Amino acid sequence: WPVIGPYGGDAAWAMAAYAGSRLIYPARSIMMITVLSLATAFSVEVSQLIRLEWLDEIRSTRIGALLLGRGFLWSDLPAYAGGTAVATVVDAIVRHRSCQRAAEAPRAVVGEVGREVRP
Repeated sequence: WPVIGPYGGDAAWAMAAYAGSRLIYPARSIMMITVLSLATAFSVEVSQLIRLEWLDEIRSTRIGALLLGRGFLWSDLPAYAGGTAVATVVDAIVRHRSCQRAAEAPRAVVGEVGREVRP
């Protein structure tokens, strides 16, 4: 597991950013959610180059470190891209399957007198 060890957490963070974006914007397109979540992940990583005392104090806490990270690493960017790609593919598969199920579901037809008639 030489790749998952050092980069798995960053990929998982990006997948969580994707899931959070999908929860906040459920009707948006897959492409929009992908761009939003990747931009969020990259922005958080680049923000680690900013050294402000109050921001460093937040980062020194466990939750702050999990949400904002501690230090910029170029190698984290491909991990974010990979995690976002995995989340995008999973989302596309789930949405495709749910659309297929919806298309295959029996539909009720309303009869002339307003009552439901099953085909």
